[in-house]
Amino acid sequence: MYSEISNPELFKNQVLTELGKSTGLNNTSRSSVLTQLVDAVSESMVNVSKYNASLINSTFTELASGDLLTDNAYEFGILRNVYSDLYVKAEDQIVVLSTDDGNTFPKFSHGKLAIPKGKRYTIGNTTIEVLTDVYLQSDLYEIPLSIRVISSSTTDIKNGAAIDITDKKNINTSGLKIKFKEPVYNQLTEEDDNSLRSRTMSAKMKVHGSSIDSITGIVQYTPLVKAFFIDEDQSSGVVRIYIATDKTLKGEEDSSFPNIRSKLLNTFDAIGSAEQSFQILQPQILKVYPTFTYSNTTEVMALGAINQSFYSTYTPFSKIIDIDAIKTELTSYGLNVKIDALSLKSETYGTSESSSSGVIEIPDGYVIYFSAADALGIEEWSRIYLQIS
Repeated sequence: MYSEISNPELFKNQVLTELGKSTGLNNTSRSSVLTQLVDAVSESMVNVSKYNASLINSTFTELASGDLLTDNAYEFGILRNVYSDLYVKAEDQIVVLSTDDGNTFPKFSHGKLAIPKGKRYTIGNTTIEVLTDVYLQSDLYEIPLSIRVISSSTTDIKNGAAIDITDKKNINTSGLKIKFKEPVYNQLTEEDDNSLRSRTMSAKMKVHGSSIDSITGIVQYTPLVKAFFIDEDQSSGVVRIYIATDKTLKGEEDSSFPNIRSKLLNTFDAIGSAEQSFQILQPQILKVYPTFTYSNTTEVMALGAINQSFYSTYTPFSKIIDIDAIKTELTSYGLNVKIDALSLKSETYGTSESSSSGVIEIPDGYVIYFSAADALGIEEWSRIYLQIS
């Protein structure tokens, strides 16, 4: 997936720095021509980034919408449905149940069930669904009905149209009809994206089976899942899926995990082979925090640049933290900030590793989040003062 520029202010600062290096211009005051130029250019680039993210991500079934989703679905033989879906209330007295001859309902059927809730009938290309149980009353000529009208046709139901509901299995329905006292006009609308996406994902599963690609597609489409790692043991057939939500990536417990786990297991049980078994697991959480020095900027700005540099080089479930790459990224923001060390910390075991360069290896099934609360920043002049004293 393609990500848009997440911090426009830091991006602008980065552009200012790079332009300063290439042009020799160093006046970055708000009124300078350079700053005004960068403001205009960076705003345009942020907008382009948002557009590109939308366009590229929409090529995936899980993220596509509108016409692009329609095209994606067509590749798997799925067409977007066009239908009319209307509701008619009993109090409107547009649709009624009555006898064929217009007399009251027979006494022997008083209090008897004529139509169960959810019963469907057809009239032409239109389906009628009765929304409540309908019991007969011998002192009435007709009973108003609440119905749902579903159709893929523009043909309306005309005034006076009737459906014979006689059912040999239910003597109480003999001679009864559903009658339309007023016309019902079908208004065609397109199937919404969520429904079409769900049908397309099901079609993809049938094509791909329970391959890693199809498993990936299912997990990506699962609400609340923001990152995941799939560990397949082909010798045993066990597929371990570690999932992380927004809360997980912030180092917090997520109470929604049991529901996510249950939904995924139900899905995979339906498509997995007899040789496969699935485990849905929460990742282990590790904090990373920096020790750093800064000058000519605020601690908040310095820490924000380090945070941005970390997330620019790290993706959840990566197996390494590349400290050198983070430092290189940090220089692009044009701030006087230096990372002295990055440390890993577990809530259970405390600080486990600290390094000033190279890479820190991360075991499978772990996610890292940047802990600003544990960071230690020292302003450069304060550090000099401490050394002298």
